[in-house]
Amino acid sequence: MEQLTPFLPLAQQLATWRWTCCGSSVERIEAEFLGRIADLDTRLLTLAVVTGAMRGRTEQDVNYVNAGSFAQERGS
Repeated sequence: MEQLTPFLPLAQQLATWRWTCCGSSVERIEAEFLGRIADLDTRLLTLAVVTGAMRGRTEQDVNYVNAGSFAQERGS
């Protein structure tokens, strides 16, 4: 967790930026982690990506706790 924490805001911001650039035409989001960070448990980074992509696009607030549920509801 300590090693991933610095990357969480970046993952979230990159997802938000990517979604903003592509608009509503996005059907699927894939997150790939390479290098030494890929050797770690990256589930938290994936939740950060989903949170960034979904935040502001749903009626409910999306956070790391419920991001997985939002992704499953939408077929991810």
